Amino acid sequence: MILDHVDDAQAFRAGVRDWLGKVLPQQPRSDDFAISQRWWMTELNKVGLGTPHWPAQYGGVDLSQRLRAILAEEFARSDAPPLAMFVISLNHVPATLLAWGSEYQKKTYLPEVANGQIWCQAFSEPNAGSDLASLRTRAERRGGHYVVNGQKIWSRPCMAALDR
Repeated sequence: MILDHVDDAQAFRAGVRDWLGKVLPQQPRSDDFAISQRWWMTELNKVGLGTPHWPAQYGGVDLSQRLRAILAEEFARSDAPPLAMFVISLNHVPATLLAWGSEYQKKTYLPEVANGQIWCQAFSEPNAGSDLASLRTRAERRGGHYVVNGQKIWSRPCMAALDR
């Protein structure tokens, strides 16, 4: 197990390198970006590396900066796929929730995010850009969901149709 070597950087690196050598050749040959991204997230989660930068109490493994650097180096060396589809989910959502969220929000949302749920940011509008004070889009609660009214220029990544 890779995470058995967190106290030995060389053994950790060797474990990551060995695992990548075994798992990357199994990568699905698909032109479907979402399929390959979900496959990669599943493989990372199998060995505890889906959220290495998160605190352990919320599903991460509290890897040190040094070990996260080793991961990045080995992923780059082996040409592992980046988790582009999960950038918002794995970085922006937890950073916000960990700093400002209630314990209920952390325990409700972070496990799903760690398992590959897609979140997005969508705050750029015509005549507003990313100036959040100028936004006109509003969410209106209707029953058990929200209806969003307004216009967005882009969102990254917003693939709700791919969500489980």
